[in-house]
Amino acid sequence: DPAAHYKDGVIYMTLSAFETSVETPDRIVMIASSDMGKSWSYVGNVLKRSDVRKYGDYTKFSGGQIFEFDGKSYFSVALGDDLQEGKGSFIFEFSDLSKAALRKDQAGNPVLINHFDLELEVENMSPLGGGQGDYHEKTGAGYLMPVMLNPESDKPFTIKSRGHEIIPEE
Repeated sequence: DPAAHYKDGVIYMTLSAFETSVETPDRIVMIASSDMGKSWSYVGNVLKRSDVRKYGDYTKFSGGQIFEFDGKSYFSVALGDDLQEGKGSFIFEFSDLSKAALRKDQAGNPVLINHFDLELEVENMSPLGGGQGDYHEKTGAGYLMPVMLNPESDKPFTIKSRGHEIIPEE
């Protein structure tokens, strides 16, 4: 699930990286191109599976997306567990996008900025869940997040709009 973001003459792309043939990535890495995609260089790990355990019993992640909000760069990822692939969007801030570095706390853990929950009844939910969201300031809906519903329903998925309030007020 590659995702691209352009800033200051550089294309940044995040990719899921697998250590073995398992279905769950071990980490999400970043590569970059300053020549419009003719060549690419490895920047670093954005998020590792071991990083997400701090926020709950999460064992899976997908949909790493870079976006800009109020001039700062953020990273959105769906975290999940063995029962549900995605349990909403989790938002982190980059301390340095050019180094694939998320802002960290004193213990060295990525700082969770926001979590957009799926807000649906479990019986209506597909095991895929949802949360692989994206944001752009020019969309009226703001942050958009897909949610997979029960595959037996007449409506297999929905798109949740979270508006432009990405960063909670302190």
